[in-house]
Amino acid sequence: MVHGSPFDIDQYIYPEDASQDLLSAADILVLGHTHIQFKKEYPEGMIINPGSVGQPRDGNPDPAFAVLDTGSRKIELKRVKYDIEKVIEDMLAAHLPEKIALRLRAGF
Repeated sequence: MVHGSPFDIDQYIYPEDASQDLLSAADILVLGHTHIQFKKEYPEGMIINPGSVGQPRDGNPDPAFAVLDTGSRKIELKRVKYDIEKVIEDMLAAHLPEKIALRLRAGF
C-alpha cells in the first residue's frame, strides 16, 4: 500500500498509467493520490485505487472505497450516496474553505 507509487510517494498513477511494471514489489498494489477509483488486473497481480470517501476526483461526487478480500483476492469497488448539500452546509458553517466544500458537488 502506497500513497503515490512504489517509486515516488507523490507520483500520480492514473488508470492509464497503472502498468504491470508497478507490481515489481508486490502482487497486490493499493495506491491513492489521484482519488480516482479503478482496478487493473494482470497475470502478475492487481493494482487498485479505492478512490476517495471525502474528495473523489473522477466526476462522481459519491464517496468511493474498495473492499479487498486478500484470501480470495476478490476486490469490490463501491460507491455510496449521502446528503452532499448537508455536508456542504456544515462545512461552511464550520468556516472550512468554501472551495473544498463546493467541489463536493462535482466530484473534482
